[in-house]
Amino acid sequence: MGASIGDKRWTSERKKILTESRILPTQLIVQAIKQCKAPPKLLINASAIGFYEPTNHMPRKALTESDPAGNGFLCQLFKTWEETALEAKNVTRVVVLRLGIVLGDGGFLKKVTPVFKLGLGVIFGNGQAPFCWIHSTDLCRIVSFVIHEPTLSGPINAVSPEASTSELFFTQLAKKLKRPLFLRLPEWLVKWMFGEMSELLLMGQWVVPEKLTAHGFVFNYSLSKSALRDS
Repeated sequence: MGASIGDKRWTSERKKILTESRILPTQLIVQAIKQCKAPPKLLINASAIGFYEPTNHMPRKALTESDPAGNGFLCQLFKTWEETALEAKNVTRVVVLRLGIVLGDGGFLKKVTPVFKLGLGVIFGNGQAPFCWIHSTDLCRIVSFVIHEPTLSGPINAVSPEASTSELFFTQLAKKLKRPLFLRLPEWLVKWMFGEMSELLLMGQWVVPEKLTAHGFVFNYSLSKSALRDS
């Protein structure tokens, strides 16, 4: 459920796969919940901070759960996915977790670490795009927190409170691995190499976990240095 966003270029066929692999299974789950004589008390559905409009620089104001969806393909994909899950809200409590980049054993770091170990780590574009992340340990704790906090519902930003840029994060990763980081790929080259999918490398969203903070959730990993150390 949910084909990988960053594995292949976003052709028309790939966009269809990215969309249907999320929407169709969620529709089936929602339909099943509505037909239950004793429906589950909670549905937690994945989403991502890609819901919000991306930018290639740190904005003046961070985005919270009350901000609207952006206009691009990825923004509308996550908007539709969330709306599909929220169709069950009249039957059960629904939470959609807008995930940042997940750090930990596997996932994002599993893909980029081998490249950095070879000394081939790069900074994409101007390097000033927001980079919001969440450590896998905190993500598991958030899921548990949501289960036991019945007042939480709707969208929840599952990101660390720290504001970072892609350049700062990758510089810290290179330092941890004791490898150089001196190559910068210009924006035009990244777009030529990856097409529309270059949005993932050149842009980001500065998002804060307003709902979690307001409900008293305390992060174990609020700084990228400590998150990288334990990843």
